[in-house]
This record gives sequence, structure tokens and C-alpha cells, in this order.
Amino acid sequence: MDMWARRRRRWKDLLFDPHPLGRHPSRAQEPTWAGFGPGAMVTAIIAIAVLLLLVL
Repeated sequence: MDMWARRRRRWKDLLFDPHPLGRHPSRAQEPTWAGFGPGAMVTAIIAIAVLLLLVL
């Protein structure tokens, strides 16, 4: 596996980890967005903003 694939996979693991704080006892019950971690919502918002900028 080359360096870029490993880096992409690491970013995907960070953004789409279903329970990023699940191992932390005080934040274990933090709500997630559609089963994904909070990073997925940020990614979706950024993607929508970029698409709007490209279209307009």
C-alpha cells in the first residue's frame, strides 16, 4: 500500500469512525449523526458548501 492510500484511509478512519469517543467513559453516550461520528456531519457540510460554490 502506498503512502497516499494509507493517508486517505487514515483520514477516512478519522472522519467516519462510528464511535470516535466511545472509549471515553464520560462521553460514551454522545449522540451521533445517522450512525456516523460527528466528523461525518462536518464532512457533509463542507461537501455541500463546495458543491454550491461550484454550481453558483
